[in-house]
Amino acid sequence: MEEHKLAVLDFDGTLLNGDSVKIFCRFCSDSVFQFYVFYYGYCKVLSRIKGKNTKHFTVDFFKRNKTKFDREGFNLALRNKLFPDSVQLINDLKTDYRVVIVSASFREIILDFVDYTFEVPLLSNSIDDYQLDINHDRKVHEIYQHFPNAVIHIAYGNSKGDYAMLTAAIKSYYRYRNGVLMVWKG
Repeated sequence: MEEHKLAVLDFDGTLLNGDSVKIFCRFCSDSVFQFYVFYYGYCKVLSRIKGKNTKHFTVDFFKRNKTKFDREGFNLALRNKLFPDSVQLINDLKTDYRVVIVSASFREIILDFVDYTFEVPLLSNSIDDYQLDINHDRKVHEIYQHFPNAVIHIAYGNSKGDYAMLTAAIKSYYRYRNGVLMVWKG
């Protein structure tokens, strides 16, 4: 069997300077006021009452209440929030590795952008599956489930949710909030 030499990267905070769910919700809002009221108030309260994951409920709410979604405009908003080195980083990695983005964000939000901008596979959550949370150890599980003969050679992350992925890799890099990438020592 052929071994996959993988380079795996988190999306939010690692490639994107921000949170794609929050950017999506802000993009779908008619005003800053509406965004704050619904994102920080209404959706968080209702998600607790209904017992659903806040992130899932919030995105689902905004998706249902946006009559005409401007996918190109949203993709441009994401593009403008990329760290300056993100596209080049992935293109450089493609020369030696099978590159995969593993994200706790939602496929329905970022898949088009990832396909068009990076042209690599995406493993992520789905709005329709409230039980699955691809984060922490689950990121590594999903990688090996989709690539059973894989060796994670390089991993990039920026949060505790990425630590398992960073630990599983031969070499890992951590992205700080200021955009600097450093070798991760765990």
